[in-house]
Amino acid sequence: MLPGSVRQVRPGAKVLGAAGADEWIEITLKLRRKQPLPEPSSRPGKVLSRADLEANYGASADDVEKVRTVLTGLGLSILSEDPGSRSMKAGGTADIVEEVFDITLLPRSAGRFISYQLIRNVLAAHAGDFDFCVMLDARRPDLLEAWHTIMRAVKPTDLRTRCKVLTWQELSGELSPGLRQFLRVKYGIFAPALP
Repeated sequence: MLPGSVRQVRPGAKVLGAAGADEWIEITLKLRRKQPLPEPSSRPGKVLSRADLEANYGASADDVEKVRTVLTGLGLSILSEDPGSRSMKAGGTADIVEEVFDITLLPRSAGRFISYQLIRNVLAAHAGDFDFCVMLDARRPDLLEAWHTIMRAVKPTDLRTRCKVLTWQELSGELSPGLRQFLRVKYGIFAPALP
């Protein structure tokens, strides 16, 4: 899961009811950059043009194609693609989403689904018939709760068993000493103490 990609439920948000099977649902996805943006120093030596920004830091054609394949494989329609801004918009009817989720259990805020990054990854695992593991920091119980909220709504049992969660703390206990030290120094992540 990308840092900062989990949206919190707004105070007072509540489920208003189930969506009709033919209700139209649209999602907007932000894809990863081809490479990270350069770190800002005091003032850049030259202004980065929009064309350079798109060519060097937009979404790759391979990533756009992969997302398109997964979403259309689920029965969704691609409404727009903009690799330069890393955005893709897709839509489909609620029954497509309900094939995988009990949507009455999915969290919403102001009528919109939240934790959509988790939802789309579970949908991708379903469409591609592959496993999915979300990795998160054990110091963030809100992220773990968001994961369990989404998993509670997954209908197919085989899909639930293919979707897993692992904390960086659990993983760090199995890494080489150099990687353990890196996680400890850079992120303050320690392997859990054994009893």
